[in-house]
Amino acid sequence: MSKWTEALAAKGIDCKSWNRKGFERVPADVWEDLLYEINKHNLEYADNYRAYNWTTGVHKKPYTKALESGCCGQFDTWTKDREGNIWRIGCNYGH
Repeated sequence: MSKWTEALAAKGIDCKSWNRKGFERVPADVWEDLLYEINKHNLEYADNYRAYNWTTGVHKKPYTKALESGCCGQFDTWTKDREGNIWRIGCNYGH
């Protein structure tokens, strides 16, 4: 378990139960960046975790679907994986 997973678990967010269906090709370091951002911005009740490769377009449709089917707030940002690909990452949060 990463330090971000542990920090979020302490806040009641169980990252192990994430539904990654549609996002099977997202690298672990990209998910780690999303965990970091959720923790950094203190997002509560985060769900609809999503990521798509902006460089190649991989996972864009599930990303859009997850964004549109989430709760109140939405958070999206950019990150770069270890191979240099740019990713859009995000989640929904709130009640």
